Amino acid sequence: MPGPSSETVTRLVDATVDGQGHTHAAPAASSHRVMSVAVADQMNNMLRGVVTGTGTAPLAKVDGYTVFGKTGTAREPQPGGGYTDKAGRYHYDATFVGVVPAQQPALSVIVIIQDPSDGNIYGGS
Repeated sequence: MPGPSSETVTRLVDATVDGQGHTHAAPAASSHRVMSVAVADQMNNMLRGVVTGTGTAPLAKVDGYTVFGKTGTAREPQPGGGYTDKAGRYHYDATFVGVVPAQQPALSVIVIIQDPSDGNIYGGS
């Protein structure tokens, strides 16, 4: 995965809004590498494996592209605490985050299904 160029401006927060509704642009932070190229390559390969036939999200394959991604399944916390509703049932969030093309990421997507109605709670589904 290529590192950031000197022209790349990456922001986690684009702007803030104060109590009066005025928008204030957030300053761009200086760019710096947070992991080595070798570790980034290892992570990229592991996340590609999630979408291959041996991973948890083979349904995320896209013809003509190499995809990497990560699935997730989480129990939803309930009002008042705990993870079961008043009837003693669990509720789930199924998630998938994917990126294409894996060789030089240009597009990312996140899918979150809260409390899937079909009972299939896994992000790879």
